[in-house]
Amino acid sequence: MKRLTLLLIAMLVVGIDSLYGQYTIPNSPNAEIKLAPLKPERIESTPFEIVNDALLRNKKRQWRKDHNYFEVKNSLQLTQFAYNKNWASGGENSFNGRVTSYLKHSYTNKKLNVTTEWDAAFGLGTKENRAWVTEDNFKINTSVNYLMIGKFYYNLNIDFRSQFANGYSSVEDELPVSHFLAPATLNLAVGFNYKLDDKRNILFSPVSGNMLFVNDRRLAEAGSFGALNGKKVTPNIGMLLRVQWTQPIWKDKKSGTEIIKYRVDGQGFYNYKNVPKLDLQQWIDVTVFKYLSINFNCRLIFDDQISRIKEEATETTPAVMRSSFWQFSEVLGIGLTYTFANKEIKK
Repeated sequence: MKRLTLLLIAMLVVGIDSLYGQYTIPNSPNAEIKLAPLKPERIESTPFEIVNDALLRNKKRQWRKDHNYFEVKNSLQLTQFAYNKNWASGGENSFNGRVTSYLKHSYTNKKLNVTTEWDAAFGLGTKENRAWVTEDNFKINTSVNYLMIGKFYYNLNIDFRSQFANGYSSVEDELPVSHFLAPATLNLAVGFNYKLDDKRNILFSPVSGNMLFVNDRRLAEAGSFGALNGKKVTPNIGMLLRVQWTQPIWKDKKSGTEIIKYRVDGQGFYNYKNVPKLDLQQWIDVTVFKYLSINFNCRLIFDDQISRIKEEATETTPAVMRSSFWQFSEVLGIGLTYTFANKEIKK
């Protein structure tokens, strides 16, 4: 008993948190119980939760994937172009090469969604030993959406469109009929967006500001692209309707890869005075193999001010400038395509 008491006192003095020992119970009830002390061990307590770095990185990576959508689609194609005579930016029917670039990022939180898109195409060929630009356009669009109710959002939309290089009506022309910032359009719209997901939405803005830039005095004074009174900047206020829709037509059952996909991007603007303007683009993408695809793109523009056609004088009528309301182009291409998306859009 004295030994046990001394051992307890020693434990308190030294500050041992835990003590381990071994003893045996003898057969005789009157025998003395002997305690054989072992080497004392201190067990340190941990005042914080142990965090696994790999687990933490994985959680951050998953959070970013859940809230961010990335899509990249770049292609190098051999193409065939066809234009009607009213195409204002210039071009002739031909076979040539084409580079396209499409980038998209979308951030989604509980109520906020911000989507930014870059869409560009540039076609180049040769004709009569001259380099010939057959297609040239790009656009940057940012859409900020804040949840109103269900699938409806308050929306702020910023859209800028122009081209990279000079455009000519024919290979014999020396003066360009279009170039960078001639024309260019900047549209700022506030309204509502019916958004199903990152690939399907319908935007309506009752208040939209549209700025037309013709950064070329010769073209501005000629009234090209709807420039008024020779001004390089023509502002307009009106309403905007935009539809963006991507719909898979045929999917591979095993891998889930979209073999045939349809995409449309249509935008209409009405300034409360003139006839509404329409710019409608449609794509059909066919994936032959992983990096080989066939792409068909057609674009329809309706604008009673963007183009003027000169009708030559006859014996009975003088020369006049006639409005051309419709413009149409189509592109059929086959080539290498690289596509990436960080996740599948849930529908």
